[in-house]
Amino acid sequence: MARDGIFLRGALSRGNHFENDRMIFSKGLVTAYHLETKAIYPRIIIDSALIDSIMNDNNFYAPFYVQERTRNFVIQSPDRYYSVDYLNSLYQKGLDEIEALERHKDSIEAAAKHNLLDSRITDKYRWLAEYHNCKVAEFVCPDDYEEPYLSEILESTTINITEIFPNFKKME
Repeated sequence: MARDGIFLRGALSRGNHFENDRMIFSKGLVTAYHLETKAIYPRIIIDSALIDSIMNDNNFYAPFYVQERTRNFVIQSPDRYYSVDYLNSLYQKGLDEIEALERHKDSIEAAAKHNLLDSRITDKYRWLAEYHNCKVAEFVCPDDYEEPYLSEILESTTINITEIFPNFKKME
């Protein structure tokens, strides 16, 4: 969805859950709701209790290969929250990662330019651009490409944050 310009925010948790036609009672739902309010940026935050289960296999009842794949989809942000590392799906689905990164970049840049005058929203896209560039650095290995192709790939996939987002300017 992000490659198509639809950026999501939410949270994942787990806990006892009960619902019927008249009511819902759920520890996991309440925890996810509170975490989602802290998400701020377009990401899906993962409850730290769920992270402990995933990383330490505590009560995580899934085959080992599922557990290992799950670990590959978790990233910790600079603000210390864990979230879904959705760009890792490029490798899992066999997509052309360069094309997918270019589409993702274009979506972020278009949304940032469209919301340039609202700093609250622009900050969200700046965070997303930093996440994107972090994944470009991980995916585009210099050993895999020769020059000048490497330079072309980096230019087509990396977001120039100082060019897209507002900066301080000296008055002349």
